[in-house]
Amino acid sequence: MMSLFNTPFNSVILIVLVIAYNIVAGINNYDVRLIREKKDEFFLANTKTLPKWIGYIRLLEPIILVVLLFLNWKFALIAYIIKAILQALLVLEFIGYIMLYPFNIKR
Repeated sequence: MMSLFNTPFNSVILIVLVIAYNIVAGINNYDVRLIREKKDEFFLANTKTLPKWIGYIRLLEPIILVVLLFLNWKFALIAYIIKAILQALLVLEFIGYIMLYPFNIKR
């Protein structure tokens, strides 16, 4: 049974939200890296860019985190720490690259 701030750790909704949170964080991380390359003029002619609608996915990351906070704040804290570790190890960027590979546009 789900209850506010006290949903059990083995709840399916929490596990699905954590997986979605890390996938969305990976997409955001990859998108931010491409934007930084473009601003820093490391953007070569054969470098790939993403469609503009990918930027709207950035809104999902804080929304999913807030939902996780309302369901179980301890699990949300663990999910945020996992995201930070995966981001430091560049795993999130690789996940974002894999997820956005079909949408890469060469310019």
